[in-house]
Amino acid sequence: MKKLVVLLLAVIMLVSVVPSTFAQDFTKDTIIQEEIKSSFTKDDILKLSPYVSVEKGYFVLDSENALRAGHSKELIKGQQSYFDYLNKEIQQGNLAAKENLEIINLKTPSDNFNIAASCEGISTAVEHHWWGYSRYMDSCEADRFAADLASAASVATGVAVVAAYFGGVPAIPPGLGAAYFALVSSRVSSNNAHGTGIFIEMTWVLVFDITPQ
Repeated sequence: MKKLVVLLLAVIMLVSVVPSTFAQDFTKDTIIQEEIKSSFTKDDILKLSPYVSVEKGYFVLDSENALRAGHSKELIKGQQSYFDYLNKEIQQGNLAAKENLEIINLKTPSDNFNIAASCEGISTAVEHHWWGYSRYMDSCEADRFAADLASAASVATGVAVVAAYFGGVPAIPPGLGAAYFALVSSRVSSNNAHGTGIFIEMTWVLVFDITPQ
């Protein structure tokens, strides 16, 4: 908790001294994983790839060899929980996994993602990956997402907002606080500042990589 508070204070101090012109130019924005206590970076998750495979259409994690290679037990446990979620979706006929770890959505929403005349960019269905999720949001949807995150008064509400835009979240990562969702909201707004929409990648520990379209 002390680490979390120190990091948040550091971010606040940095924002207060950095010129606004620089802040506007900072378009590629990864939410810093250290803001979530005991969380992991996307790189941490990707390092598990040698131990990930698809067997008979389902994701398999070689936990034993991953542990032997020095990977965190908590990371491996979380990855397995996410695979349990994906495998359930595969079993229900919603997703399909290929041997190259690519995931195919077998039930694409009927919504054609029509864009209103006042909206810019595109919105797409959620794409699942073995490490998390990704999708595009047009400018209007990005504004709604930011507003919904900003209104989240608790961790449960924040996770519910994320689930509404990305689908099921199999588990709540440890150390999340309501303030985290407010921070994500501000980054969504920052990357949608020019009204072009955003592209979001999100790992299963809810670490976001947000870029403008």
